[in-house]
Amino acid sequence: MKLEENALLRHDHLSGEWSDRYYAGRFPRNMDEYDIWKRHRLYLEFLERIGPLGSALEVGCGTGDNIAKCTAAVRLGIDVSERMIKNAGQVHKDIEFSVMDILDGSLTTVYDVVICLGVIQYVSDHRRFLDAVVERVADNGYLVLSFPNKNSLFRQMHYLGGGTAGKQKDHLKDEICGLLEERGFIAERLRAHSSALPGTSRLLAPFNLLATFALDGWYSVIGDGALADRLAYSYLGLFRKS
Repeated sequence: MKLEENALLRHDHLSGEWSDRYYAGRFPRNMDEYDIWKRHRLYLEFLERIGPLGSALEVGCGTGDNIAKCTAAVRLGIDVSERMIKNAGQVHKDIEFSVMDILDGSLTTVYDVVICLGVIQYVSDHRRFLDAVVERVADNGYLVLSFPNKNSLFRQMHYLGGGTAGKQKDHLKDEICGLLEERGFIAERLRAHSSALPGTSRLLAPFNLLATFALDGWYSVIGDGALADRLAYSYLGLFRKS
């Protein structure tokens, strides 16, 4: 089964509980929740850094909780999951949502910021996908992109422990940044977040979360070198189109 089909099945299944699980504001209970919780906090920091915008597009918007935090006057969320879009429209009535595949070329408008969180790992051809996404970014606009770190020791441990290996596609930081640079983008911010132990068992969860908090704090000390890259579970980047 293709990555895209796996992703659609998984997210359709979770569509009714996605917001409560990941965006209810509660403290994360396991590493799966922590990874998205931390990404969301970094995403909010990026939005504050960008400042007021005229228009925003989220590719793979899910239930719309991310784009709802963006204060742009024009907001569009697209997703291939009809169930996700249905739930998004019921909750966020002031935002436009549409069932759409960014790869089909039907969207021609450009936006001041394009948001793409937790999506690129589920597409088979990430270069073609990136091409379609960056075409929707206006000149001097921004791309907010997350991706799982292929170089992560902790992610490799997670797969050995029976994690999501084969269900998503990880990427190297230098590869993603290089592809975006070739397409005229400059990395303004690239933030890492980590998982300390493989698996999400309830027994290990408290220790895992404590270790993860320690590692996340350590990133501010060790900077953006090779060691940090080996520890980083995922990346969230803010890229500006020059």
